[in-house]
Amino acid sequence: MMVDELHAVVREIAADDDTAEQFLAAAPSDAVIGLRAGDSRGGAALRQFLIRHGHRGYRELCMRDPAWAEDADGLGSMMQVMVQSARSSVGEQSRRTAADAPRSRTVRLLARLAQGGARGREETKSKMALMAHRLKLGYHHLGEVLADSGRLPDADLVFFFDRAELPLVVGDDDIAGLVHRAQQRRDALPFQQALEFDDVSVGRPTPILARVHGALTDDQLTGRPASRGIAEGTVRVAKSIHDAREVQRGEILVAPVTDVGWTPYFTVIAALVTDIGSSVSHGAVVAREYGLPCVVNTLVGTQVLKTGDRVRVDGDKGLITRLPTS
Repeated sequence: MMVDELHAVVREIAADDDTAEQFLAAAPSDAVIGLRAGDSRGGAALRQFLIRHGHRGYRELCMRDPAWAEDADGLGSMMQVMVQSARSSVGEQSRRTAADAPRSRTVRLLARLAQGGARGREETKSKMALMAHRLKLGYHHLGEVLADSGRLPDADLVFFFDRAELPLVVGDDDIAGLVHRAQQRRDALPFQQALEFDDVSVGRPTPILARVHGALTDDQLTGRPASRGIAEGTVRVAKSIHDAREVQRGEILVAPVTDVGWTPYFTVIAALVTDIGSSVSHGAVVAREYGLPCVVNTLVGTQVLKTGDRVRVDGDKGLITRLPTS
């Protein structure tokens, strides 16, 4: 699995004190660039990982978002959290133990079938991400060419034209109107990304500009149980992947939703809570794989919980309880 291979890279880095200290002391992008260029075992492992999985990343099917191979800062921030966690957990046993393994022959068979299905799902998603990655490299290159030639004010704007407009942009006609329209689309994007909608809409969906739920009821928040277990810890609210870079080992990650770009943080956290999701959403599936308690579909978790809160996450009941702070 991709995350297992990344964790193997992290273990190689953490096992070498000099490499680990240099990696943690550097700025995230410099840490990755330096490691890739070096001759340490960690550097060799990272190069192999990026050959196999460099096309993956946060919002990996979005043309505008870079993959790990091109996002040294994002990859470095994530890996520094993982390396720091690995160095502080030397000697700890894996969450999975032989005692946890199913003993029934039928259950073992079903488990193997489920594992095969999970591998197939992951391989399919990886191939989709690889196709998207090749397309996004082309779009990034096109944006740079158009910006260098003066057709666009900056390369990033190429992502805000539709496919019918792009042939006009690469032509010789005046495109001042198209450029203005694209800039308006980019300016509107942060507002659009913040919009929320009901799970089910009849007719044209109407955004929910502000949910009415503003506080915990009796210091408790309910959601949908998605992965069994109970964990207590400090909350880390991460409304974006950039916020997740601050997560510390043993914290409870509270996020709007997660995708594959968040997965490496699952090796660090103690439990997961999301605003939206179901038992088959990314966060729920990966939490079960890692044995993490998980509650999804709280709707307002990122609003009513704050970084630094102490909570208990009950993945069996779908319940989050705020605890007194000492």
